[in-house]
Amino acid sequence: MLNAIDQRLSTLTPAERRVGQWIQENPEASLHIALASLADHANVSEPTVVRFCRSMDCSGFREFKLRLAQSLADTRSRYHSDVQANDSVREIAQKVIRRGASELNSALQQISTEALEQSISVLKESQQILFYGVGASGIVAEDAQHKFFRLGIPCTAYTDIPTILQSAAIVNSKAVVLAISKSGTNQELALAAKNARELGAAVISLTTANSLLDTNASIKLRLNSEEDTNLFTPMSSRLAQLSILDTLQVALATAMGDKATEKLKRTKSALPN
Repeated sequence: MLNAIDQRLSTLTPAERRVGQWIQENPEASLHIALASLADHANVSEPTVVRFCRSMDCSGFREFKLRLAQSLADTRSRYHSDVQANDSVREIAQKVIRRGASELNSALQQISTEALEQSISVLKESQQILFYGVGASGIVAEDAQHKFFRLGIPCTAYTDIPTILQSAAIVNSKAVVLAISKSGTNQELALAAKNARELGAAVISLTTANSLLDTNASIKLRLNSEEDTNLFTPMSSRLAQLSILDTLQVALATAMGDKATEKLKRTKSALPN
């Protein structure tokens, strides 16, 4: 939830922004404060606090506090669940799986419904979907290509920088590029996104907010992850990426209606029993 506030703060009204800033500075106190007291601390009206909560995709102040509490609990568990050298296999399993579950819950809180809807809109009208990703994100790109093509839209996953750059140089306005990166710092991937946009393609990024890739995308699916990848390749953050792409595929199929249903049936029946 704190990540969601950070991502959306600049889009809020000045009064709503004061509410978000106070909560960012006092997250633990925000769990127990009354609506009237929060309004007083932020120097805003009570309806402004409610509008702020709705801007965070919550029905009201009560739901916001519940989701904030869950978010803070997940963050604490993430920091206190590092695997130790003397952990048993059972303990390692518990920590790794719980971290994955925490990452998925965080993704659900962070992801923008508006950005998802925008993504579905351009994907529905596209004549080609190009998935870009390198390293661990390249595997996610390939997984997405494996699922989306069943909807009858030509799809390709590109997972090396030279091919990605060449692909971005020849796209057109009927193509959608979906670029995936945990950190969003790869300069060549960001350049490919920029080049594709200049040629008229819609560019969806699935990456960290305000990263280099994020700033070069036209539609921003933002996932900020606390996962430490200094030693291991992305694990729990990869689960979040896969889940967001699964969401897009299912939502796109729903938006396409009978056309998608028929394509899915035909691809299924094409396989031997």
